[in-house]
Amino acid sequence: MDDPVIQGGCGRTLMERQPQDKNVTEEQRQAFLDALAGSCNVRRAAAEAGFAPSTAYKMRQRDAAFAAAWQAAIETGYVRLETALVERAILTIEASRDDAPDAPPAVGAMTVAQAIDLMNKHRASIEGGRAKRVRLNARQRPTAEETDAEILRRIAVIERQRAKSDERGGD
Repeated sequence: MDDPVIQGGCGRTLMERQPQDKNVTEEQRQAFLDALAGSCNVRRAAAEAGFAPSTAYKMRQRDAAFAAAWQAAIETGYVRLETALVERAILTIEASRDDAPDAPPAVGAMTVAQAIDLMNKHRASIEGGRAKRVRLNARQRPTAEETDAEILRRIAVIERQRAKSDERGGD
């Protein structure tokens, strides 16, 4: 993380402030995008990258390429989150059915309620148009073939999860 900048002048009190976006390196931008894809949390991603969340929002407003990369990272993160929730739901159902002592792993460092709240906020931002305003190169709707392929991919993930569960002693 960059050291805070001490700024003052004209008889004002010196204040500590976060570095401006002009001080953000390409490595920090990539670290932010990677963390955002992993957590869907702007505040956490900015902290990991070493700058303030407000800096990230300013960069998104000023830089179309960064805004597009941000949107792609958010979409990746939500797919990961959605998949994790489906997997957890399957494991929870199977665990309760089998009365297994092992509880399913948590979805990241959040509860299911927090994850669902995050998903609802994402959906609201998409439906309300907020994400569409900052996304400059909006993707086309997926074709029927793309949708079918994604559904089949997710079913395969579920089947692999069930096979692993069966190997571990499930019914």
